[in-house]
Amino acid sequence: IDFADGEGIVNHAEGVLTYEGVIQIGKSGDPTFILGKGISNLGQISNTNAGRMRIFQSGAAAFSNESGGETTNEGTISIGGSSEGEVSGTGVSNNGVFTNQIGASLRIESVDLGVNNANSFTNAGELIFDVTGVDTSAYQNGDEGSFANTGTIAGNASNFRFNTDLGGTISPGFSPGRMTFGSNQRFLAGALLKMEVDGTGEDEADLIQVNGVVNLNNLNLEVDVNYSPTNGDVIELIRASVIAGNFASVDLPPGWTVSLGASVQISFDGSLLPVELTHFEALKADKSVSLKWATTTEIDNEGFEVL
Repeated sequence: IDFADGEGIVNHAEGVLTYEGVIQIGKSGDPTFILGKGISNLGQISNTNAGRMRIFQSGAAAFSNESGGETTNEGTISIGGSSEGEVSGTGVSNNGVFTNQIGASLRIESVDLGVNNANSFTNAGELIFDVTGVDTSAYQNGDEGSFANTGTIAGNASNFRFNTDLGGTISPGFSPGRMTFGSNQRFLAGALLKMEVDGTGEDEADLIQVNGVVNLNNLNLEVDVNYSPTNGDVIELIRASVIAGNFASVDLPPGWTVSLGASVQISFDGSLLPVELTHFEALKADKSVSLKWATTTEIDNEGFEVL
């Protein structure tokens, strides 16, 4: 659908749209000819796991799930990101029920507001943002909006406002990148924060920035370090006005430790051994030797090999 003087697709209240192929709205590389919304849904839309939807351009919200509308995505929906033309305003405007299922992907790029949710939005798949800039927001939850995440939220994005505890997996950047939360943020116990570090430079490590209080609330932390560190290297992972709570578990490479203070940081000391040995004894037993030892700490230690 390359040209429309209104909406690209309107699915009315009694309408049921199920697709397994490809829907493309707004022609990539051309000026905007979809003058209204890309999709306006008042009925039921189901994107199967084989379905692919691409909304390059629209004059209003790219995907508007209206009051009473129900949208279920099991495949891939991509919004924005065209080198020419643009989505004017919001990527997904939700006043109904929007569900991103397990295995599904919803990717939103280069819009002023990624998701504006005023009703019910559930993510169990991948919710990927590339929405950065002074006047942009990745996600806004209205006063009546509810958001639940058991999937993955990833990408570079500014000004998340979920107004609810955040679960699932959170992974900033596109190896690496930054996520900014516009207000206080609390994580659900058991959620997973996956961070990547490629160096000590400002743009070489993932960063979570919270403009307020962040409550870790037994969050699990997993850090992937992809460079050769030197003693004394310090990497900031979470920046907030106040750090509350603690991690339930921390998965770091050997030599790295985590500290919580004015921010959450990891630091490297190569003199730290992965195993702290307190006792070692060798006893002769006939024609063999019996070895006995004890440790107080072991970090990423798979076992012991005696040669």
